Amino acid sequence: MSRTQRRLAQKPWITSDLYKLIKTKNKLYRALIRCKFDDKQEYKRYRKMRNKVNHQLEISKRKYYQSQFLECGNDSEKCGN
Repeated sequence: MSRTQRRLAQKPWITSDLYKLIKTKNKLYRALIRCKFDDKQEYKRYRKMRNKVNHQLEISKRKYYQSQFLECGNDSEKCGN
């Protein structure tokens, strides 16, 4: 397991589906580097995937923290950890 994979595994809001999207985004980025950012279509595909991944990560993180706060209820000691 690479350093990046370990770091992502530590974030509980990153699901296996999100991890697959991140891998796809990274593949598109590597293809974009190979063509030296000259291919407009490739750049559009990468940007669209990047925006989708960022949006899904934001939603997932928000849902995770909402569920964590709902779990702890009025107990502030649980929420502090």
